[in-house]
Amino acid sequence: MTLTNDQTADLYRWAGVVSSDTAATAVLDACFERACDWYEKAGCDLTDPAILTWLYDLASWYNDNRGRSDAELPGYIVKSVHHFRPVTT
Repeated sequence: MTLTNDQTADLYRWAGVVSSDTAATAVLDACFERACDWYEKAGCDLTDPAILTWLYDLASWYNDNRGRSDAELPGYIVKSVHHFRPVTT
C-alpha cells in the first residue's frame, strides 16, 4: 500500500518517530508494510479508508516490540480483522 505524504507524516506522528531520523523511518516503513501484509492475509480490504488507523496502530506496535520474543499481538487488533474482513455467505 502506498501512502501519500500526509499519510506518511501521520504514521510517523502516530508512532512518535521523527521524520528526519532516516533509520527509524525506514524501520517504521517496513513495519507498516508488514501490517498491510497481516491485514491483507486475514482477508481485509486495504482500500477501506477506515482501516488506515488500524494499520498505523499495528505498524507502531510492531515497531515498539521488534526483537521481543514474548510480545503477543493485542487482542483489540486481532478483533479488528472481523470488522474489516468481507462478509461471505
